[in-house]
Amino acid sequence: MRRTRAWPGMLCLLLAAPMVQADELPAETIRELVRYNTHAAIELYREFLNQPNDANSPADIEELVAWMLPRFERRNFETRLLETAGSPLLFARLPNPDAGVTVLVYLQADGQPVDRSRWFQDDPYTPVLKERGADGDWNIIPWHSLDEKIDPDWRIFARSASDSKGPMTQFLIAMDILEQAGVAPAFDLKVIVDTEEELGSPNLPDALARHRDLLAADMLVGLVRAHIEKLGFHVVDEEPTEAERQRHADIVRFESEISYAAFRSGFDDPPGLLARAGMKNLYGEEPILIRTMGGSIPIAPFVETLGAPAAIVPTVNMDNNQHSPNENLRLGNFIEGIAVLASVLSRKID
Repeated sequence: MRRTRAWPGMLCLLLAAPMVQADELPAETIRELVRYNTHAAIELYREFLNQPNDANSPADIEELVAWMLPRFERRNFETRLLETAGSPLLFARLPNPDAGVTVLVYLQADGQPVDRSRWFQDDPYTPVLKERGADGDWNIIPWHSLDEKIDPDWRIFARSASDSKGPMTQFLIAMDILEQAGVAPAFDLKVIVDTEEELGSPNLPDALARHRDLLAADMLVGLVRAHIEKLGFHVVDEEPTEAERQRHADIVRFESEISYAAFRSGFDDPPGLLARAGMKNLYGEEPILIRTMGGSIPIAPFVETLGAPAAIVPTVNMDNNQHSPNENLRLGNFIEGIAVLASVLSRKID
């Protein structure tokens, strides 16, 4: 059986020479190509942000998928839709039949609903460029400002700017950079794009089980309640009874559900080594390794169903307001994330 591995993420010139499994891209080449592609990356990002993607709207997701398919196909990916009881998953593959190793990348395309009254712009699905004023407020500036300079501290505001159209755009441009450099990934590359992540990916586990062979991989790039009780509160699951109110001065009603299970993979597992190699190539030193991350993405079903370890490489600014009004992505992080993904995807796997 073919050995396959997977790593989750999380997003142009025509190639004049045949694609080859060349030497790994040096950092200087990556930096140069990122600079060359920056304006094209921002244009693709703006176009992507213009696509409504409310996970609760099947019509939004249908149009979004129709927009995404050709963007993968233009980059030589084979594509297909994996139907579910809800919105479909988008599957893409860039074959490398001689590699003997497969990397699976998880991406997300859907977004949270928007309350337009709380956004400081006309339309959350029409991205705007902003600069921070001396008073700390973010002020809209014209897009043609980018023709004169690109200030890394400027930010692009729109729904899903950081979660997760930014990382998907970074991935797509990273693939452009590899193609321009004449470098084919040293592995069979598969991508799964989730369109129900903001709903808790309710149909993902079943889809993974049904498409286990297609996605086969052995590498993927109750504590809160106890804490409340230790603080001295009486914790209940339902509306407290009159008797409970009389017995306890401090009562907390606690409701919870498990959306995603946790997962744990070793830093020295193959996806961790791949991500670390890409970062070290770009920065000249080992990255900071963090055992636990906040947020939630449905990687556990991949680990459990495919028996694959996983690694996550964040590429957006921490203060991005994801899930909230005025979500944003810092330009410097957007550009740097392209370099990071290009470096990781150009590594060879031992």
